[in-house]
Amino acid sequence: MVSTTAADLTGLSPIDAYTPVKVVRTVVFAAVVWFCVAMFIRFGGAAGQFSGEAGVQTYLATAIVTVPLNWLARIVAGMPAHKMPLVAALTLTTTTSLEGFVMKLFPQVYGGDPAVIGAGAVWLLYAVGLGLGASLITSAFAARRS
Repeated sequence: MVSTTAADLTGLSPIDAYTPVKVVRTVVFAAVVWFCVAMFIRFGGAAGQFSGEAGVQTYLATAIVTVPLNWLARIVAGMPAHKMPLVAALTLTTTTSLEGFVMKLFPQVYGGDPAVIGAGAVWLLYAVGLGLGASLITSAFAARRS
């Protein structure tokens, strides 16, 4: 009897395949990141972290934190570097879907102030762009090394 696996059918090695376990780990990781982001928007936004000099520092810190956070997402997902765009897509789909759903239906999670929620949403778009960009760069460097 010949054994056929998903990896055989797709031509992917087992490490390249996004198994159900890897998907669950990635989604759970993304949900934890979402919770941290939501709490930052709630408490940091109310403290003025999205405006003035503090806003500049928040945006700079976000740029710095994006690379290690992407690395951690890839490690949690158990995927090789050249698959980072796939990891980022699943992670960012989870986090932004949660953000949009909760911002619309449960704005009190973010403190209820429309100005803070709006500033948090703008910051989140910036962070998503950085995350996607960093994942593409990671993938490109991995392709160069192979």
